[in-house]
Amino acid sequence: MSAPSISIAMCTYNGAKHVLQQMESFAAQSLLPAELVVCDDVSTDETVEVICAFARRAPFAVRFEVNETNIGYSKNFAKAVGLTSGEMILCSDQDDVWHPDKLRIFADKFRRDPHPGLIFCDANLVDQDLKPLGSTLWQSRKFRSGARRKLTQIAGASVILRDPSGFAAGAVMGFASKFKSLVLPLAEGWTHDAWIATVVASVAPIGLIAEPLNDYRQHASQVYGGTSGSVSHVMNLAKARASSEDHFLATAERYRQLALRLKGAGVATLDPTMLARVEHKKMRKVSKLARFPLIGREFALGRYQSYSQGWKSIAVDVLY
Repeated sequence: MSAPSISIAMCTYNGAKHVLQQMESFAAQSLLPAELVVCDDVSTDETVEVICAFARRAPFAVRFEVNETNIGYSKNFAKAVGLTSGEMILCSDQDDVWHPDKLRIFADKFRRDPHPGLIFCDANLVDQDLKPLGSTLWQSRKFRSGARRKLTQIAGASVILRDPSGFAAGAVMGFASKFKSLVLPLAEGWTHDAWIATVVASVAPIGLIAEPLNDYRQHASQVYGGTSGSVSHVMNLAKARASSEDHFLATAERYRQLALRLKGAGVATLDPTMLARVEHKKMRKVSKLARFPLIGREFALGRYQSYSQGWKSIAVDVLY
């Protein structure tokens, strides 16, 4: 069986310092991509010139577009994904370095039976000079063997839904392009990687590659990082917002959008528990008085243990 055609979707913004090194790692792949699609979000440094120079000598097709106005990180990724034409789409940050066999290993995983719709690999965490930080992305986010087993079973989407930011980093993700029409347009309130991972995992098997295939650069100017410090910051921020009514309403709206998109996919393709998980998250939208019988119901059904953080989430729902 021939290797699937692979598109790389990369977004750039003031990335001149590192983007050439990343693109050179694409050119050094043992299996070359069919194309590289780059969308620049109105950079003010030399990013555009660097990419144009690389495109003239790249050993694969390069489609490069510069946005008329700045549209933001997630929408820019959604645009790049929409412009791809390959059978498999890998998202790329502008400042990592990919290991030479990354595309070949993803392609081998993708064409196995059953064909995974979504694939994650691990990544080595490195500093801005590519010096190892002593851990991998999965280690930093405590993505252990138990969670890995659940992720590759029918409950995989629920693992992601419980904490989409936990490990669903776009930099280590690839998915089958046949799901583009399902994930696009990007729903409001979601990051592109959490949305793609949650939606595709709801309708297709997940494949995992335990081998680190990226050098995932960690530095102060990146939008999201993978170090334990950055994860702690995200978790602390989430806790600080947890008692906010606005946060509950925003969460409810995000899951309403997810439910609508999944229902449009056809019930026969869904994890049968997925919509129950969505409804559990949406419960937080109701008033405190009306919430109490729902808390009892969700507890009796075991949904707090399965879909949230157990007693911690119950305490938040009762007190706030």
